[in-house]
Amino acid sequence: MKLDLIFDLDDTLSDCGIYYRNQQKEFAAFQSQRTGLPEELIYTLRENIDVTFTSTPDGFSRVRFPRSFASTSATIDIMLGNPVDENAAEQSFLLGDEVFNAMYPLRDGVEHMLEAYVNNGHRLFLLTKGDYEVQIRKVALNGLRQWFDNDRIYIVAQKTADD
Repeated sequence: MKLDLIFDLDDTLSDCGIYYRNQQKEFAAFQSQRTGLPEELIYTLRENIDVTFTSTPDGFSRVRFPRSFASTSATIDIMLGNPVDENAAEQSFLLGDEVFNAMYPLRDGVEHMLEAYVNNGHRLFLLTKGDYEVQIRKVALNGLRQWFDNDRIYIVAQKTADD
């Protein structure tokens, strides 16, 4: 029996979460050193800002994640009664933006698994959400087109029940 198999990319075929978590920790440490606030507070504040904005129309655009860093930096300044430090906000944005320079390698065993499915005649589909340019870069970096034909790669801004 030949099957149509649908895969997600992020944190399924590749482990991208490790890069995001690392940048979040670096940001919390930077802001803690800058303001004297506890890293846990900064981490939680940034996460709440970021998660809230995932439900907006451009919630998975390339800039949402780094903007959450810059927004948190400005929010901290405002909450502390200080003028917004534009340089710290820009530095924060750049810390968040670094995730898009990561290599995002495939998880161990993924290549073998995909090859086995293709060799057994199954059709593979890739359905992933996020910024088109970011996701297509990950596809190219990992040579995923050898298993997923172009007409079976779907990159969406948001996943819905219809996807």
